[in-house]
Amino acid sequence: MSDLDGKGIKISRLYYPLEEAAEYLKCSIKDVIHLGAIGILKISIYIPHWNEKEGESFSVYYNGLVVDAEQYRYGDFLGLTGESWEIAGIYEYTAKDNDFYKQGAKLVKLFNGFFYLVPRNLTELEFDIDAEKIRVNTLFASDDFDSMGAVILDSPLGVKFPAKYLCVMLEELEGIEDKRGRMPSAESDRPRRKPNENKQAKMIKALIELQYGVGAADKARSLLNTERGTGEMLADFDRAGIRPPVSGRVLSEWIKDIDLETVGISTEKVDISKN
Repeated sequence: MSDLDGKGIKISRLYYPLEEAAEYLKCSIKDVIHLGAIGILKISIYIPHWNEKEGESFSVYYNGLVVDAEQYRYGDFLGLTGESWEIAGIYEYTAKDNDFYKQGAKLVKLFNGFFYLVPRNLTELEFDIDAEKIRVNTLFASDDFDSMGAVILDSPLGVKFPAKYLCVMLEELEGIEDKRGRMPSAESDRPRRKPNENKQAKMIKALIELQYGVGAADKARSLLNTERGTGEMLADFDRAGIRPPVSGRVLSEWIKDIDLETVGISTEKVDISKN
């Protein structure tokens, strides 16, 4: 609290470190991490500065046509700037033998700001609450993971960051009441997933089902395994001479938890001949 004209005013915070987020929610820090690990609460990490070094690298995935960020060029490098983050030094990678990245992958030289963590990166920390560092594999530059405009940073081996920089954005804390129905209970620690209503993602899934058969979208990462250079969809891209705009992992994330509406297929014959 701060004082203005003798009256206390409540400061509207952008984010809360984990300890203060726990106070806000009236629970323990471990509870906050658990809510993040099971996907109820989106937990962020503040990264003051990260730069690429030997053995530590991040690739970046985004759709340049609809990305929710300002784009710029600096010499031979590209850059993206969002509301509270920046990714700079984006360059096309030259593949080497036995490497994680394929030719044409986009890697980054440096980035900083606030990024959202994927739930799986929080599980280890929940069991080692006093760990000074957390290993991070995937970072999102916005909370809308399924958006076509999302920006995703990915590191196959992971990079360790100080756990003290973990935090929760105020809008996540304020929206916790809307997730009451998904909160873990004594009977079950498995949250009920809210159906994904993203129509673009529904269209993508529907097209995959049309092209590769019913149920094919559930194995999208196998269809487009850009990491190993395999998959029926990847082969179709190669035959058409088109470079896949995203990896199979990203495609799978886009259509995760998507339910398609189905209709009965009519077997009645229709006479389309002219009278």
